[in-house]
Amino acid sequence: MSENRTRERFDVSLTARLHGSSTQQEIRISDLSERGCYVDSIAEVFVGEAMLIRILVSKGEWLELESVVAHFSPGLGFGARFVNPDEDLRRNILSLIQRANSKLEKDPRGSWRLGEIDASRQHVVKSGVCLAMQN
Repeated sequence: MSENRTRERFDVSLTARLHGSSTQQEIRISDLSERGCYVDSIAEVFVGEAMLIRILVSKGEWLELESVVAHFSPGLGFGARFVNPDEDLRRNILSLIQRANSKLEKDPRGSWRLGEIDASRQHVVKSGVCLAMQN
């Protein structure tokens, strides 16, 4: 699989529900960006399949994301690209990432984890230094 990501993804562990053309089930999201996510699931999906991913934000509150399968690894999971997220939805996703990852640090794989997002400027900051743009 080639890497075609346009936004950095951040490690998360989020409960979600998948509503696809061939399946509806509980899933776990293991990384997230404002444009897509990786879903840990044994669900059989196909590249290009349209689906609705609903992420549990708080008790009884769900963030609904129209998505399409970008790549699929049988028995492991799949990458999903969010379809035309508007500015409000992107802001909600960034807020969810911030809550899921409270401290910025470099993990053993060498990727950055999110600490603080300056919402007005939409970039990740640590000690006043911009580390990753979020737009």
